Order: sequence, then C-alpha cells, then structure tokens
Amino acid sequence: METENQNGVNNPHDTGYKYLLSSKKVFLQLLRSFIKEGWVNLIDEDNLIRVDKSYIWQRYGGTY
Repeated sequence: METENQNGVNNPHDTGYKYLLSSKKVFLQLLRSFIKEGWVNLIDEDNLIRVDKSYIWQRYGGTY
C-alpha cells in the first residue's frame, strides 16, 4: 500500500521525475531517446510550454 510522505507525494519517485521533466532540455532529450519517430526531431525546445500540474488520485484528495 502506498503511503503519503510529509511533502504530500505518494510515490517517492514523483518529486524526482517532476524536477527532471521541468527542464525543457531534459524533457526533449528524453523524448528523442525513447521515441524513434521523425516528428520528434521537429520539436523546437523554444516552443515547448511547461504546464505545472499535479494529479492526485481521488482516494488521496477527496472528491472531484
């Protein structure tokens, strides 16, 4: 069973992933290393927009 730590993070890896993916450069490198499709190379780092969202399961955050 997952437990919530003092930072409100259910999975201890969530904070690290959020930090890494907050960098446009790192996000684009990740895409290019895992998705071997031509359209990935057309993505311009300057055109990426960071959307700061938090997704919480209903069982952890009440009703939606």
